[in-house]
Amino acid sequence: MVTLNGCSKVTWMMYHEDCFFFTGYKPCQYKRACDGCPHYKTVKSRVLIISLEAMGAVLRSTCLLLPILRKYKDAHITWITYASSKPLLENNPYIHRLLTVDAKTTAIMQ
Repeated sequence: MVTLNGCSKVTWMMYHEDCFFFTGYKPCQYKRACDGCPHYKTVKSRVLIISLEAMGAVLRSTCLLLPILRKYKDAHITWITYASSKPLLENNPYIHRLLTVDAKTTAIMQ
């Protein structure tokens, strides 16, 4: 909120939804408005991988990441898996966002 001459005016932060660091619902890791941000990086494509199988199948699926990034240069990859598989994926440099679900969340999605 900005006050000018005793009058309050609401100002909105503008976000670039096509930014590599945009999370979809809140500011990015830099916690600033997008206008003039030196970290702004355009994403041309986003890839979502949902792998809810056993941990071995999840681990074997990671071999797809490099071919995906070769075909879709500068793609932002989000991976959804069960919490039990998170340790297998959390330090992978090709996964930009890692989300976990549990059995209750999976039932809701069906």
